[in-house]
Amino acid sequence: MLEPPNEVRFPKRIRLSADAYDDRAATFHFTIRAHAEIRNFSDDTREAIWSTVLETTTAGRVDLLAACLMPDHLHLLLRPGTVGATAFISSFKSWTTRQSWRTGDRGALWQPGSWDRTMRNENDFRTTVAYVLENPVRAGLTEDWREWQWTWVTNIES
Repeated sequence: MLEPPNEVRFPKRIRLSADAYDDRAATFHFTIRAHAEIRNFSDDTREAIWSTVLETTTAGRVDLLAACLMPDHLHLLLRPGTVGATAFISSFKSWTTRQSWRTGDRGALWQPGSWDRTMRNENDFRTTVAYVLENPVRAGLTEDWREWQWTWVTNIES
């Protein structure tokens, strides 16, 4: 599969125009952090978030390429589909927040906004996929990302 990077150094952040997030040829890595009051997602909330992530793999709104749900944040690697990337992230956060309320949570689930970056080339893409998949390993939650039940990746050739 993909070799994990020893250290990932991301370039300086550049804010894109709103239209750039609608470009179906672009690939984006989003990191969505839990609200500051949430140190770890509850089991029910984690399952609600993850079921929404898995539904995304077939819904067509975006082309989901990789995902990893951590105890307090979520990584999504995606391309726009029938909706733009930021529109998708906004509706995803709203939907999963409402789902978390059904599990008994109250208040905000996610921090406002999200962190994102655009893949510049194939090497950047492969490095980011490895970064997303290896996140639970680097955090000491598992020894192999394949054992982390909240990691998903589409079939990406090595």
